[in-house]
Amino acid sequence: MRDLSGKVAFITGGASGIGLGMAKAFSRAGMKVVVVDFRDDHLAAAEETLARGGAEFHLVKLDVVGRAAWSRAADEAERVFSRIHVLCNNAGVGVLTPHRPGHLGGRGLVAGGQSRRRHQWCHHCSAANSCARAM
Repeated sequence: MRDLSGKVAFITGGASGIGLGMAKAFSRAGMKVVVVDFRDDHLAAAEETLARGGAEFHLVKLDVVGRAAWSRAADEAERVFSRIHVLCNNAGVGVLTPHRPGHLGGRGLVAGGQSRRRHQWCHHCSAANSCARAM
């Protein structure tokens, strides 16, 4: 994709850190951004930052470990901007202790959880044909 103008990026963990950096960079390149995060305080700060920068954006509160929540987030993003062209699976969890199976309540947040979440997104997004058309 050479021309990013008017394209849509869906960024998990997009309300702070690297995710917010991507949202700002994509916006400066002319993209619309869907900023996804589970923290209200980060979403509020991102809203202020992106609005001040003149971005065209939409915020979605999402805990990426919930399959039904992925479906709702994909539907909402497509309702607002029609198609998703770029997916940034940026959401993550910092773990300061050694990981062991079931360490975080069996929620699949570490070691392999990312691929399951990506599959959840693709399942819902492809069902609406958005990803399939964008590829």
